[in-house]
Amino acid sequence: MLSQTRAGLRLTAMIGVALVTTALLRPESASAAVEGQFASSASPCTFASCDGALGPNTANNGCAFSILQGEQITLGYAFTVPLNAQIGGIVVQVKLGHDLGSSATVQLYKAGVAAGNPKTVSGTLNLTSCSQTAFRTLGTVHDLWGTTWTAEEVNSSLRVRITPQNRTFVDAVRVSVVYTPFPVAAPEQKCVNKINKDAIGVQKAYAIVTNDCFKAGQKSPTTPTGAQDCIFPDRDGKIAKAAAKTAADDQRLCSPPPPFGFTSAGTVNQELSYHSLTSDVFFHLGLAQVLPADDKVGADCQTAVLGGLRKLFEARTKPLTACIKRALKDGASSGPELQSCFDEALAEDLRTAAKATASFTGKITKKCPGGSTFGDWFPGICSKNTEHTFFAECVSDLATCRACDFMNTVGGFDYDCAPIGGGGFCGFLLSP
Repeated sequence: MLSQTRAGLRLTAMIGVALVTTALLRPESASAAVEGQFASSASPCTFASCDGALGPNTANNGCAFSILQGEQITLGYAFTVPLNAQIGGIVVQVKLGHDLGSSATVQLYKAGVAAGNPKTVSGTLNLTSCSQTAFRTLGTVHDLWGTTWTAEEVNSSLRVRITPQNRTFVDAVRVSVVYTPFPVAAPEQKCVNKINKDAIGVQKAYAIVTNDCFKAGQKSPTTPTGAQDCIFPDRDGKIAKAAAKTAADDQRLCSPPPPFGFTSAGTVNQELSYHSLTSDVFFHLGLAQVLPADDKVGADCQTAVLGGLRKLFEARTKPLTACIKRALKDGASSGPELQSCFDEALAEDLRTAAKATASFTGKITKKCPGGSTFGDWFPGICSKNTEHTFFAECVSDLATCRACDFMNTVGGFDYDCAPIGGGGFCGFLLSP
């Protein structure tokens, strides 16, 4: 999204595209455009003239729909207008024609009910081929069609219904929603920032509990214990305490909830990214053991790796939440603007992450003998990286992948984490 000034209001056009993959309408008063997608139709093509059409995603002169007199077609769209935005206008572009002199009525629908005033459109007359159709524009960037719209109504229920007087062929329909986004208010910013901090605190509690469990197991003189037992026990209530803090802050600061960058305390408290990261290293912990006291080298190595996991994870999550905090303060008015922070915080050359990886490499070089022991003590995804530097880089990629997925969940984002680590590494890791 393009910002004209830090404090100034921005006007943005969101293009809902049906039967076409690129947006051609960019009102001059808008600073940016975001494409929506055709979502559904209430009446499929049933006529021979529709044979060979590529379907409702491409303007291909193939006549995606053919509608007889007395029939109608209702098209649905998927939009993601920021919930705090003010809707300024709705523009509908229809590419259509008729086999007889005719016209069609275009009506917007809201929550299944006709909304505002209909408009009449006349396409190419005496049509013999859809290649003869042309776009007709209805509405302007300041036209709400005789009614009012909220961002939530646009996102959830905006539909376009076309009713012809005679047989009409429709090749493509585009819908543009023009809106003015507003920066998130200070109280809502406080909610987002506090819940993000609490979310990291919950993962920190998981890390502390897991590490304490390993340390307790390492006190056993000679008998290894199953690492699986160190995941969910919360004997001292640390995880429950962190989760309760998140819930309290949600109730205190987040009503009403911010329009973007926020989910809920329940979502935050159920996120198990650190647990997943530990499992990645220990292969779901089913094959790993907590090494006993008489294996001091192995126990010290496990302690060093576990101690580094949290720092690697926080080396990504903390810069990401800090960037989101800055973006909100600078006037970010949509989820995509906040999501741009992922590129900054997950960059390979991020200083804090590079520093954490270097520190992790140094500690395991000092505490772990390397070689096949990595496979024996950490039989997870990185077990074949038997050299210290390669093992550390692999674990760092794991932490970055899990941090990315963590913030997607906490903030309700959809950043593509798959390329992290190269070769679809993270995508494979996060696949169901």
